[in-house]
Amino acid sequence: MSDLVYSDEKKKYLRLEAEVASGSQAKLMSVLGDDSILVKVLDPGKVPPHAAFVWDTIRAACGGITGVSQMHGVVRKRPAGEVLGYVVENVRGPVLNDFRFTDHKERVNAAWAVAATYAEMDEREVYQGDGHFGNQIVTGPPGRRVVKLIDVDSFSFATVTWPDGTEAPRHYQESGAGFGPPEFCTGAPLVHGPKTSGFVLAEIVYRILKDRHPAEVMTGTGDVVPLVETVRKKMYGRFEPEELKRRTRVAIDEGLPWDALPRDLRWLFNQTFQRGRKSGGEDSRPACKDYLESLTSFRNSYGKLFLSFRTGKRARGGRGGRGPGGRRRGRPEPAPRPRPRTPTARRPRNLGPRQKVTPHGEGHKRASDRQGAGRVDGQTGRETRGHRDEPLRVRPGVRGEVHRGADCGPRRRAARRDQERAGGRGGVHPIGPAEALVATADAIAAVRAAYLSGALAGEVLGGPPAAGATGGGAS
Repeated sequence: MSDLVYSDEKKKYLRLEAEVASGSQAKLMSVLGDDSILVKVLDPGKVPPHAAFVWDTIRAACGGITGVSQMHGVVRKRPAGEVLGYVVENVRGPVLNDFRFTDHKERVNAAWAVAATYAEMDEREVYQGDGHFGNQIVTGPPGRRVVKLIDVDSFSFATVTWPDGTEAPRHYQESGAGFGPPEFCTGAPLVHGPKTSGFVLAEIVYRILKDRHPAEVMTGTGDVVPLVETVRKKMYGRFEPEELKRRTRVAIDEGLPWDALPRDLRWLFNQTFQRGRKSGGEDSRPACKDYLESLTSFRNSYGKLFLSFRTGKRARGGRGGRGPGGRRRGRPEPAPRPRPRTPTARRPRNLGPRQKVTPHGEGHKRASDRQGAGRVDGQTGRETRGHRDEPLRVRPGVRGEVHRGADCGPRRRAARRDQERAGGRGGVHPIGPAEALVATADAIAAVRAAYLSGALAGEVLGGPPAAGATGGGAS
């Protein structure tokens, strides 16, 4: 049977049609003629004190945050009557506890969106009181799914100015079993703040990326250990190295592989679920903005090829996208390119001291050896070739002939042997080009003077020596 409730914001009666979902303290009802909103009706005795003031404060504090289901005022039996519940945005989709992401890029985007929501709530000093996976709804079309926070009446404040003028915090005192920081399981009154909000965000981000609660483990036979049992034993899966060393429990690695996560994100998880769970380790827990910075860099550097390489899966193609081979679908396969010739990596044997391996083959001499003469220093008369200076060689017995000396050992030894056989005449003498020209000019002048004096006429012309000439040359 349909019931009528009065909405303070819409200033009209709403007809409740059917029950959408129910919990331990309330039930969600659809509204006839308007599928964009739902009405949450609390059970008798579960409506908190100053309910209208608290829910209006939550609506004002969370206004404009896209990752939070928006409230639209309270509902009553009649105008100015008893408060029954409130009107809330209708978020369609499964809860996070029943959903598995199939696209890794979508996982990263959804985790980043949740971190951005929690970071913005921290700036406004608003904290989700009951942050278990059943209060997170996965909504949106495939490829652009996001996670939205519901059960907004559980939101808490660091400080609130109450209707009587006092300033005091508002801490929601209900929490799902196995969720939240360990101090929520001690039985003491719950106190919400940035450190507890960072712990809840870490659990949600881990669940989105890994498809599992961080405390879930399995036995050696593959049976998943109930979450309540692991939380009661204060054991958090892969974040308990001593327990895993006993081989009685095995960490569950689903979703994104643990090694595919960025190093800084893994460090944040370790800080939260190892040091942050110990007594007095609340100060070592990362804040929500730390997770947002890490996921922002991961989201910006993410690519299909990068992640497919890390996870061992091939990138999927689609309409307008690229296929498994990296080319766009519908285009012909390009012709294979010729393989470039690569130089020999191994040094060949029997190479001379002036030879090296080049891309053109083995045993080629340097380019400076194959080219002509290089630069000649005008002061020393030495020719510079690359990084090495080498003098020119001249044969004194041949007029004006300048040549290069041999560089290899056998030629050098042969030249030295020829010089010894000649008794010091001929051979190869390392002199500069200027000295060679002066010596050649002096030799020509001496021969000309001797010829004109007739001292060497017999030797030069082949006739008998002139009278008065001596065999020692001109006097």
